Amino acid sequence: MRKLILLILVTVFLEIGTFILVGKEIGVFPVFILILATAFLGMGLVRRHVQVTVVQIRLEMMQGKIPRTQLMDGLSILIGGILLIIPGFITDLIGLLFILPQTRSFFKDRMYQFIKKKMDGQTITFRR
Repeated sequence: MRKLILLILVTVFLEIGTFILVGKEIGVFPVFILILATAFLGMGLVRRHVQVTVVQIRLEMMQGKIPRTQLMDGLSILIGGILLIIPGFITDLIGLLFILPQTRSFFKDRMYQFIKKKMDGQTITFRR
């Protein structure tokens, strides 16, 4: 939990610094427009990729297969979408890496290994 709080704090400070640097170069209004544009772009990319992923999951399940790859795609797209909606250039860049198919596989493999390790070690707890 401490690592997560530290990561959030560091990210906030880096984003503020990036806003200041970019704002000095191109101005406040263009920075605001860029932030809005990336949020809308992110929502559009997520919508498109989620629709394709849901169809692929349904096809796999109808064939009696476990849609592991498609589920990891969906999780990557969800994380990327959240990062794109959060205002900031650094989170936008990371969010795009999670969404774009060319770079998504890097994150999918690591997320799968992380989840598998947690489930094998029985450290994931579901609560109501």
